[in-house]
Amino acid sequence: MLVVCVVDGATINATLNAVASGHVSGGGSAGNYKKQAARVILQLIIFYQVEVPFKPARVILQDLTGVPAVVDFAAMRDAVKALNRDPQKLNPICPSDLVIDHSVQVDFSRSSGALEKL
Repeated sequence: MLVVCVVDGATINATLNAVASGHVSGGGSAGNYKKQAARVILQLIIFYQVEVPFKPARVILQDLTGVPAVVDFAAMRDAVKALNRDPQKLNPICPSDLVIDHSVQVDFSRSSGALEKL
């Protein structure tokens, strides 16, 4: 997946050059084809000023970025509701699952009074 933020012509050229010279899995003629295809797609996007739908199958975030993303989503829904709009319309286009997996820390164990120490 390649996400490009176009700021000016220099950024466009740098992005195209990075795609053309970057590592692409497959190697050989298959890798060369993938690089050329990515370059053509980027050039078409830039020339026609089109939006490309970003619909990833999976996004994995660690707690430091995942939790703020969930909070931002909740805040957007609250803001839409405050504007007397339907927050149900602010749902992901792609089906999504949220798994928050925190490590468990044990402060007291292997003693008869461990539960009382909490």
